Amino acid sequence: MQIPYFIDKTQLAAHSHGMSAVTFDTLRLSKDLEAAGFAWEQASGVAEALAKTMSDSVVTQSYLDLRLAEVKADILAKKANIVRWMFAALLGQTAILAALVKLL
Repeated sequence: MQIPYFIDKTQLAAHSHGMSAVTFDTLRLSKDLEAAGFAWEQASGVAEALAKTMSDSVVTQSYLDLRLAEVKADILAKKANIVRWMFAALLGQTAILAALVKLL
């Protein structure tokens, strides 16, 4: 079930932390809560609190895709670094073994 209080997820504003902010229709939620029996002050307070919570904890698919791409790039860089170190260690071991064979 999709929450009807979200506004056009394709047009997102940049969030201060680099995340895209999901726009939340607080007026619509306030009106629905008021229609359900809440006082206007309570309804608008609940809507504002919910919108603040959602903006702090909800991320968009494009933000997740961006972060995933960054993590994948970081993993590839670390993998290349590990391969270089393993190759260097293998060469070092080979050189030590060759030196030991010459001594014997």
